[in-house]
Amino acid sequence: MAGRSAASADSPWRSVRLARRIVLLASCLAATFVADVSAQQDVRLVSAARAQDAARMRELLGAGVDVNAVRADGVTALLWAAHWDHLEAADLLLAAGADPNAAEDQGVTPLARAAENASVAMAAKLLAAGAALDRARAQRLERRLVEA
Repeated sequence: MAGRSAASADSPWRSVRLARRIVLLASCLAATFVADVSAQQDVRLVSAARAQDAARMRELLGAGVDVNAVRADGVTALLWAAHWDHLEAADLLLAAGADPNAAEDQGVTPLARAAENASVAMAAKLLAAGAALDRARAQRLERRLVEA
């Protein structure tokens, strides 16, 4: 009996230890995946757009940096341009082939961000470049554009 109760008492802890090991392993694998994605992407253009540095963006685009590079969270340079309502940056990026429908991890596209900012000029520019309403959380976007 004594051996049996010790084994029974140990059983729940064994499951907890196993669950912890599984969570630790999954966390390590996820961190490795995110690091690999970031390591493969040259995100200097994304950083320049975040800093609203159009001169640096021109330099990087001239050097052939990928206009559609993404950070680990899916954010692109064009999304930052829409965030800051930076029309000149959007022009540079779209002329270089930026995807106006690229969405970050939460599903936010440049057009959705322009709508959140009530920027009719940015929304018009993105729509002219082929941004799709259905990719930009259509119901919220249409409501915001009508309000603007």
